[in-house]
Amino acid sequence: ESSDYDAVAITAPPFMHLPVAKAAVLKNCHVFIEKPLGMSVIGWNEISNICKEKNLINYVSFHHRHIPYVKRL
Repeated sequence: ESSDYDAVAITAPPFMHLPVAKAAVLKNCHVFIEKPLGMSVIGWNEISNICKEKNLINYVSFHHRHIPYVKRL
């Protein structure tokens, strides 16, 4: 099954990241997930495996890495 969308930006509260990511990848959408990834590591291997199977891009954002003082640290 596929979606009308190519990609999904997951910017919901962290406790919702996993169910939204799972729904998205099952519909063949690439996912861009805000940090933190979720509330625990449980369930994320399944998302990773689905992405590998379907050749989907999954990326976790950490926008603070572009801030000059963080780069210096």
